[in-house]
Amino acid sequence: MKSKFFNSKIFIAVIFFCLGFLVNHGFNKLLFTQRVTHERFPVDIDDFDHEKIMETMLREAQSKTSRFHGASTLGMISKNEDEQNVFYEIPLNEDLGDNHKINVEIKNGLINISEKFKDNTNGNIETSSERVFSIESNLDGNKAEITHNKNKIIVRIPKR
Repeated sequence: MKSKFFNSKIFIAVIFFCLGFLVNHGFNKLLFTQRVTHERFPVDIDDFDHEKIMETMLREAQSKTSRFHGASTLGMISKNEDEQNVFYEIPLNEDLGDNHKINVEIKNGLINISEKFKDNTNGNIETSSERVFSIESNLDGNKAEITHNKNKIIVRIPKR
């Protein structure tokens, strides 16, 4: 009786059905989960942080565009503050040497960041870009300090 059951078509069909289900589950669930953990964007609707997604999209767009086509070499500008000051940190993506000029001005409640890049290795290529954004009304732009480091620019603006 036992040998007839194990050799029956129903038993073999059930075994292959279970085996197919497990293989399908393994490919769809386990491999998909591994792939999603390596991606940048969240999966659940509650996990979305729109600012992080926008930063990621901007960073990705900047990395795909060439600096020879007018793309900025500046990174994402971050803002921090303490009780007396507001700090804007402008990371520089790479050191381009003497051919790369960055100018930061604070005037009329605006921060103006302009950059120019010249490359004479493969002809005469010159690009420029500019970012302008406003500062809050409770900040004293006339007393702002700008510090240039090798890999970032820090703008410190005291509060009124």
